[in-house]
Amino acid sequence: MADQPMTDPILGSRLRDLLKTCIPGTSPLTEDKRRRRLRVCLKSLWYCGRAYNQLETPEPLPHYVRIVFADPEMTHRIQAEEDLAARVIGRCFGALVAKKLSSDIDSRDEPGVRLKEGELACLSSILGTDSHKVVPLLDQPGAIELASTISLILSNADPLIGETMPSDVLDVFKQTLRILLSKTPPVEYLADLLRLQLAQLPNIYSQAPNWLKDELQLIWDRLPTEESLTHISDVSQQPRENPVRIEGAPDSGFGDDLV
Repeated sequence: MADQPMTDPILGSRLRDLLKTCIPGTSPLTEDKRRRRLRVCLKSLWYCGRAYNQLETPEPLPHYVRIVFADPEMTHRIQAEEDLAARVIGRCFGALVAKKLSSDIDSRDEPGVRLKEGELACLSSILGTDSHKVVPLLDQPGAIELASTISLILSNADPLIGETMPSDVLDVFKQTLRILLSKTPPVEYLADLLRLQLAQLPNIYSQAPNWLKDELQLIWDRLPTEESLTHISDVSQQPRENPVRIEGAPDSGFGDDLV
């Protein structure tokens, strides 16, 4: 099949095998060891996603990464994971994959189909929506990145507002937001998916810690002028909290060795 990886990298194969041992219900590990191993594996994938988004000389995301580690089945498994730390790290990895895929698609100049079916399925599962809502986002630069950023915030609203996210995981989350919004241009119009997402942000803003309010402001700065003014007006009367806060819960310990 044309959409299958041409090679099976040794490290990727090893990581894939480790992830298979972390599937709830079939894992041979104790629950504590399963979660610790899963966190380490997903953090490794996050480093991969971060690296490919920060390369000075753009290299396309390897097919193997998308097909094996960001296919709909893996993405849904990550999104359903009960362990908060693993779920957040996994979602951050997915958001970085979406940003990189969008960039790769935009820069593609080869004749024929611009968007492959597997890529569309990958983006749809990461954004948690139907394929027909994703396609319009690909028609304008920055839209996928913006949708990925909002999706990441919405999916983690409770631990962000309640400040129950472990401090090391919160650092991964913040770094991911910075990468997603870095060099992301303002969108020219709002596709349906973005409108649905944006409608949920004012409620989060009203309860968010100050650092998250600053990130939300960066999102509004990338909206069409009239839309940005509307959303800013919605939240401009909401007070900011005391800037001195302790962010995040204790370290999750996902840097421990694999066991």
